[in-house]
Amino acid sequence: MKARRVSGLRSEIVLGASLLAGAALLFSALLLLRLHEQDRLSAELQRRLEQAQCCAQALAAVPAQHQPAVLTSLQRQLHNSRLRLGDGNGAPVSDRLLRQALLQQQPVIDLRFPPLWSLAAATSAGTTLQLAVPLTSQAAPRQALWLQFDLQPLRQATLAQLSLALKLCLAYGLVLVLAAVLILQRAVIRPVEQLRQRTHTLAGGDFTSRAPVDGPREIRQLGESFNQMAAALQQAISRQQQQLDQLQQQNTELRATRQQLDQSARLSSVGRLASGMAHEIGNPLSAILGYLDLLRRKATDPAQQDLLQRSEQEARRIDRLIRDLLDYASQARAQATDGQSPQQHRHSGASCDPLAVIQASLHLLQQQGALKQRQLELTLPANLPAVAMAGHKLQQVLINLLLNARDATSCEGQIQLGACSHPQSVEIWLRDNGCGMDEAQRQAAFDPFYSGKAEGQGRGLGLFVCHQLLHEYGGDILLSSVAGQGSCFTLRLPQAPPAGGDA
Repeated sequence: MKARRVSGLRSEIVLGASLLAGAALLFSALLLLRLHEQDRLSAELQRRLEQAQCCAQALAAVPAQHQPAVLTSLQRQLHNSRLRLGDGNGAPVSDRLLRQALLQQQPVIDLRFPPLWSLAAATSAGTTLQLAVPLTSQAAPRQALWLQFDLQPLRQATLAQLSLALKLCLAYGLVLVLAAVLILQRAVIRPVEQLRQRTHTLAGGDFTSRAPVDGPREIRQLGESFNQMAAALQQAISRQQQQLDQLQQQNTELRATRQQLDQSARLSSVGRLASGMAHEIGNPLSAILGYLDLLRRKATDPAQQDLLQRSEQEARRIDRLIRDLLDYASQARAQATDGQSPQQHRHSGASCDPLAVIQASLHLLQQQGALKQRQLELTLPANLPAVAMAGHKLQQVLINLLLNARDATSCEGQIQLGACSHPQSVEIWLRDNGCGMDEAQRQAAFDPFYSGKAEGQGRGLGLFVCHQLLHEYGGDILLSSVAGQGSCFTLRLPQAPPAGGDA
């Protein structure tokens, strides 16, 4: 289907104004010319009638034998005219006019002048004036004078005036149309075009767009209505956006609550499992400690006594870990019950020497051969202030991080361990050049049950437990890592009060 071509507002206004102005001007010009023509024609008739009466009086005053000569002389004086005397006994029109004039004893007029709009009638035959005037002499009582005048000059003058009037109408019409276009351009077209542009902008999503409020009263009211509509839409969109933000925030809170509930359920399961395992391991471990103490008392060789003493210390460390596991299990069950995170209290009075804990942790791993084929680089100061954390728990964190660094690096991998002090805290950092982590792994590194290791090599609780232990004593652990370049763990521990002792 062919699309219909639609003209613009400007074209419609120009066409309508042109037609109206042209019709009005043409009608006015024709009316004025018609009235002027009637006046001129009336004046011409009056003049010709007076001439005819004068000629009739002149012919009536002379004898009949001299009338032809006088008639010829009068015809020469009256240009574009014909004169004839008769009694009206013939058949032509002139005779009929003569008979009518003789019968009525008054002048008879026959006017043939086509209307102004009959432009085709331009011949002299179509524009004539015939007069019949009876003679009032005693010598010729039954004679009348017939006169015919050519009115073509009068019609030509009228047509010339018509042509001039049409040209003036055309010029004045163009002026009127131009003035109408300029006025409409300023008062209607430009405000409507601006309103159309603002509507297009509003439809594109820019609700701050406003239409100019100027022009005639109706256009101003239209602009004000548009601005009110745009403001209402902007407010509605703003309220909708606020509701959407609230819904997104509620969804985020619901997801966080769901994750917390899932984590609480998992921690509760881990707590029950840890509680059972701790009870199962605790009994044989107590027997082992008793046997080691008995053997150490009976041994006489200093080397054996030192070995048994070291074994007893490690067994007691295992015992402390079991007790911590029992504490963690009870707090995990509390978290599942009331939603509070475990290990949010601080142990008052617990402190240790971080350098001693670092040396003990490294010595233990080196004795076990856990750091073989790794390049260990230490950046440790001569001394560090004591930190407010139990020594065996700090050792557990360091051992866990050192083992993770070993697993993240290949043979001949590099592990850097350093420490420094700040006015209120001690900072220990551990850096490796291993596989590193991407953004998603960094975000989930401290989540429970998340492990970046191969299946079967980790349970995903190591970093989580480290994070919980540090928070238990008011510390923090930070992670920075780049995939393929390595990771860096930074421990921030609060310094112990001056009166605190080593654990």
